[in-house]
Amino acid sequence: MKRNTPLFNGILRHIKQKKVGFHMPGHKGGLGLADDFKAYMPLLDVTETLGMDNLHFPQGEILKLQQKAAEVFGGDTSFILVNGSTCGIHAMMLAACRPGDKIIISRDCHRSVLSAVVLAGLRPVYITPSFIEEYGITGCCTPDQVRQALAMHPDARAVLVTYPNYYGLCGYLRDIADTVHLYGKLLLVDGAHGAHLGLSPNLPEDIASCGADMWVSSIHKTLNGLNQTALLHVKGHRVDVDRLCTMVSMVQTTSPSYILMSSIDLAVDKIAREGEGMMQILLEKVKLLRRGLEGIEGLKVLGREMAGRFGVCALDPTKVTVKTGDIMTGYQMEEQLWHKWGISVELSAPNHLMLLTTVFDDFDMYGYTVDAFRKVVGKYGSRPGDGAGCPAAVADFYTTLPAMGEGIMPPRQAVLGPTTAVPIHQSAGRVSAALVSVYPPGIPLLCPGEVVTRDGIEYIEYIKKTGGSIVGLRAEEELLVVNDR
Repeated sequence: MKRNTPLFNGILRHIKQKKVGFHMPGHKGGLGLADDFKAYMPLLDVTETLGMDNLHFPQGEILKLQQKAAEVFGGDTSFILVNGSTCGIHAMMLAACRPGDKIIISRDCHRSVLSAVVLAGLRPVYITPSFIEEYGITGCCTPDQVRQALAMHPDARAVLVTYPNYYGLCGYLRDIADTVHLYGKLLLVDGAHGAHLGLSPNLPEDIASCGADMWVSSIHKTLNGLNQTALLHVKGHRVDVDRLCTMVSMVQTTSPSYILMSSIDLAVDKIAREGEGMMQILLEKVKLLRRGLEGIEGLKVLGREMAGRFGVCALDPTKVTVKTGDIMTGYQMEEQLWHKWGISVELSAPNHLMLLTTVFDDFDMYGYTVDAFRKVVGKYGSRPGDGAGCPAAVADFYTTLPAMGEGIMPPRQAVLGPTTAVPIHQSAGRVSAALVSVYPPGIPLLCPGEVVTRDGIEYIEYIKKTGGSIVGLRAEEELLVVNDR
């Protein structure tokens, strides 16, 4: 009988078509994986037999790896994560807070943060970053916003911010840490996209140096770990590490993959030995890639001119965000690059797309990539000038979000209480019981416990209409709402 393997076959077709990948995982199709790791991979799939240690009670080789990771990333204690940064975010929020506690959260957080809010029964206070309309993305929360939120909510247990964000924008994290600690609170950081920041003084300051109490680092995003590999770090005296150990164990599988853990081991070792030199080469190559893209009429590349504006302190140049809106949508540009050139990008959006570069890229393909962009633009034409900013449906949604807000119902109550499904176009005024986001990057559009607005509906409908991917709606474009009628 012929094999029926739709996923496996689909991956093989993707591999055959792809010529260059500007997306995670950061090992870039195995270029960053050690030869002996690839050769022994099937045999590395072991379990907690004698001599193999135990992730949930490490005393041997796993403990040594965690100690090495703490040294490399600047923490006092580090934990291996095989469920991705998602489980690290869950663990640190469960460790920092008790059910019913308030937590101040940047509204551009990843959807995993909202999942943790529901699981832990927390009451989120959202602070909304400024909106960069030209690119249709959010900036960063400012120390003043954090200070105002703490002054208005002195009973909040912790503050959670993202650094860097999906596009490589970094806020004033050191100042935020000082503010949070002045109020006697914990600072948690979703640093999933910043595992590489300590490899060069020409990158934004790394999280450990800025004073965070707990943070996650995705080893698979910007380094060379396999998908799902990540680390959780603790620094300082403010965190109850024993409680955190309990929470980490609760949110991790009891059958951890030794392939994934070995991948973390090799990645940490690689960057400790060679990371700085490799990053220097990447930054030089990315500078040429950016220059090539900026030289194409009709395109614009997000750059360090954002520093000092929109709450941005610095930009990670390894994230290359290209504004395409003067020519076509980011979704259309992604289609052209993939189907005609075999170039796969990390993210596309209504008026931009983003290329994720790492030290394991095939740098010979950077020129090929610039040439592909140039030919797509040449075929479809450019409209010189600043062009329009992001579409009105996107701008209207972000610019009408309150600077600070709590929702009208605790998210856990909204999700776990009585719900009903309604067509999305009929949901205005109802309380959302769903977490709805554009994916990637996974930033929430609708949060559980919030009132659905007409602007939010129009944004969702626009994304679906133009080719984006929405996560959180039910079949037939229905939204789960609180059954309050």
